[in-house]
Amino acid sequence: MIVNCILVVRGISVAAKYKKYKRNNLNSHNLFNRHAGTLRSDFKRHNLYQKFSSNSFVANGFKSQNIKTQKNTKNGLNIQVYSNPMFGSYALQMEIGGQTFTIVIDTLAPTFWVQGNKCRGTFCSIPFDPSNATSFYDTGKRYNDKFYTISGEIAASDINISGEKAKNVFFNLIDTEVGPFPGSGVIGMGHNPFQGYPITNSTPNPIFALYKQKAIKKKLYSLYLGSIPDPFREPNATVEQSLLTLGEIDTTLYTGNINYFSVKDKNFWEIDLDDVIVNGKKLGIKGHKIILDAGFPNILMPSKYSTKINKLVPEAKLLKKDYMFPCNTNATVSFVIGGVEYKINSKDLVNGYYTSDPEHPPDGWCMSAIYGFDDDDKKATWHLGGTFFRSIYAVFDYENSKVGIAQAAPRKN
Repeated sequence: MIVNCILVVRGISVAAKYKKYKRNNLNSHNLFNRHAGTLRSDFKRHNLYQKFSSNSFVANGFKSQNIKTQKNTKNGLNIQVYSNPMFGSYALQMEIGGQTFTIVIDTLAPTFWVQGNKCRGTFCSIPFDPSNATSFYDTGKRYNDKFYTISGEIAASDINISGEKAKNVFFNLIDTEVGPFPGSGVIGMGHNPFQGYPITNSTPNPIFALYKQKAIKKKLYSLYLGSIPDPFREPNATVEQSLLTLGEIDTTLYTGNINYFSVKDKNFWEIDLDDVIVNGKKLGIKGHKIILDAGFPNILMPSKYSTKINKLVPEAKLLKKDYMFPCNTNATVSFVIGGVEYKINSKDLVNGYYTSDPEHPPDGWCMSAIYGFDDDDKKATWHLGGTFFRSIYAVFDYENSKVGIAQAAPRKN
C-alpha cells in the first residue's frame, strides 16, 4: 500500500523542536528558541504569519497536490498529498474510530498518539472524541511519551488508512498541549514500537497491526519524500510528490539498487556513517552513527562537524550561531554509507529565505539546513532528517532489522 504523504514547509519545524532527543541528551527546546523566532519574523514581514500560524490553519490548512487516488496491484495504494507552508514535517490522513485526522510521520518516535478532547490550550489540535467514535476502548492506563514530552490515556480503536483497515490498534490519547503542530497526532514508525509500552501483547503501531491482520504483505514501509517549496522565494512553485508505501517496495520510485544496512540499535533506525563529501572533498569523518529521522526537517550533528561542512559551502557566513549562504547555491554535500555516496540536492541544502529587507530579491541569503548542537562527545549520534530524505528512497524493514537506501527517482510535481 502506497500512501501519498502530506508535505509541510521547509522552515524549521516548530513541533520537531519539542522532541527530546534523549539519545544525545539533546534538549530540542534550545533549537526551537534559536530558530523559531527567525521563522516567525519572516512570516510577519511578509504578512503571512496570521494566515499560517492560526490554530485552524495548523490543523486543517493543508493544500492539496491533486494527485488522484489509484489502486495498483503491484505497488499498492496511492493517496493524496497535501502541504502546509509553516512546518517541515510529512503527514498522512487516516481514520481513527471513524474520525479523520492529519497524522504526522515520525521514524524516530516509537508510538502512535492522537490529541484528545480533554486538551486545553492555544495549540490543541482537532481532537479525537471518544463519544463520537465508532469503536473505542479505554485501558485505564496512562503513558508518558518521552519524545514529545506529552502524556495521556492509552486507548484502542479501529483504524482505516485509505481502505486498509485494522481493529483495536492501541494509541496514546493525549490530554497535554504539544505546541504549534501540523496535525492531530503522530504515527510513530521507530525501530522498536514496543519500547517502554506498559501493555503487553498490544499493537501500538499501525504498521504492525495492519501486517498482523493481513492488510499489508510485509512488515516494512518505505518513504519517498519530495522537496518543499519556500513560500517566500517560490510562492508559485508546485509541491513535489511524496509517498509512504506500507508493506511493499515501489520499484518505480528509485534508480539503481537498494543497498541494505543492518540497524545498530534496538530502538532506533541507526546505521553507520562512513564519511561526508562536500564539493568533491572527503572530510574523513568516520566512526559515527546516524539515525534516519523523518520527523526532523533538517540534518543535525555535533557543532564541530556542522561547522566543518558549512564552511566549505561557497560564501557561507555565520549568523546567530547558524550558517547562511546564497539561496541559489550549487554546493554539493554527500553522505557515504556502506561505501555508497548519497548526494543531497543542492536546493535542499537551504532552509528558508533570510533577509533584513522585505523587498530584497528572492535570490538572497538562506539558512543552511545542516545544524549543529553542542556536545563534547565526538561519537554523538547524528540525525538525518527531511533534507536527506528528499534525495533518497528509504526502506525500513522491521522483520530483518535493516534500512535500505537508494537514490530517488526524479519526482513528479
